[in-house]
Amino acid sequence: MKFVRNALIIFLLGISPALMAESLNTMSLNGSTGLYTVPTGRIGWTNDTKIGLDVGYHTIIASEHNYHSGANYRIPDDDDYALNHIPKISAGFSKWAEVFFAFDFQPQYDLPGDDNDSNNDLITGFKFQLPVKSPATDIALGGNFQYLNMGNDEFNYQTFQLYAAVTYAGTFFTLPAETTVVLGKTFAFNNDHDASQQAFNFDYGMGFDLVLFPKAIPDFFHWIIDYSNFSYSANPWGTDAWYRGALNTGLRLNFSSIPALAKYKFVFDFVLTDAFDENYRSFAFGLVLGMPII
Repeated sequence: MKFVRNALIIFLLGISPALMAESLNTMSLNGSTGLYTVPTGRIGWTNDTKIGLDVGYHTIIASEHNYHSGANYRIPDDDDYALNHIPKISAGFSKWAEVFFAFDFQPQYDLPGDDNDSNNDLITGFKFQLPVKSPATDIALGGNFQYLNMGNDEFNYQTFQLYAAVTYAGTFFTLPAETTVVLGKTFAFNNDHDASQQAFNFDYGMGFDLVLFPKAIPDFFHWIIDYSNFSYSANPWGTDAWYRGALNTGLRLNFSSIPALAKYKFVFDFVLTDAFDENYRSFAFGLVLGMPII
């Protein structure tokens, strides 16, 4: 027991300096550096890395009743669960910019007409971190382009989102915490089959990243909660932020806090998406790996 105790003390002492020096900058559901759906004011690599590469994967497990109802969609008769697949990749450049690509492979919709059941999406975007003198505040300008329902002859369309994100580091009841606020606007194109989708509201969102047990296991357990009137995509699976917004919450486990992995990213996500909506409440899981290239 004494050996185990001493080994644990040595481990915690060794982990502390690396943990407190660097913020946890990892992928959101759509690939941008962020919380779950809310992008942060930071990019993926903000240390001395000139070029860093991240790869990730998320899946959202949701009831098939999450299909949109109405003239264009049929609600399934059963209550089976299905999941999507969101592989993604991003690159960060010289502490000031990032680009990312993600594919959202979703279960097929039961749409009217021939060859109209494809609803896979491409999401690509960018972010620029502004030079801010305050060490506790970071500001970024970003955007993403979404090509929705690819291969669908009738129901495909595109959106473009622009936003500004501000992230502030502080404490919450002595726990390390970061607060993010996002304002933006989404524009839709080539969506004549549903005119209501052309008029997106202004985007807003905010979120918190709270480090749990910072003295026992520094920077390992991150409790994340974000709320926004937009989702990771204009055509999301498992969430519906269109009417009342969506709140997501969960744990982000940062294995990069282990000294042997401190040079890399190794992050697990366990998320409850759209937590306050009984019909659209879902679960998401994800993994992000990253490494410096130069």
